[in-house]
Amino acid sequence: MRKTKHIACCLLMASALLGFASCGDKTDPDGLWDPMEWVADHPGNPTKITAEAKGGTFAVTCTNYSRPWLETYVTVDGKKVLAVEEGKEWDYRHIKKDWYEIEVKGNTYWLTIEPNTTGKERTLTVYVTAGDIFDTINIVQKKE
Repeated sequence: MRKTKHIACCLLMASALLGFASCGDKTDPDGLWDPMEWVADHPGNPTKITAEAKGGTFAVTCTNYSRPWLETYVTVDGKKVLAVEEGKEWDYRHIKKDWYEIEVKGNTYWLTIEPNTTGKERTLTVYVTAGDIFDTINIVQKKE
């Protein structure tokens, strides 16, 4: 009887472990999301923007996800910059800083770049997501 209980207990534990291991259903979309697809109002690669020193506004639209949003940071000239000021609530659809503003309306990212009077080229990397898929929009702004 004791041996039967031991076998039953082992089978029960093995079944439980198998049940937990099989929770990762192959139809689960985590990790299986299609890459973000883009169109833009400027020539060339939609997510690689070259802005003139005078600045401008650029529209970049994600065509296969309807409500993408912004990550909590951007990279400016290679340095990570938080998208939100300390003590303020994060707006995952809008960032405004010194020389750039990013707004997400529907599935379009509107990127406004102010004139560059620094005498140096500057870069901005915007991190975007639509759930479990991530991408970047890269801007290089020419110097005067």
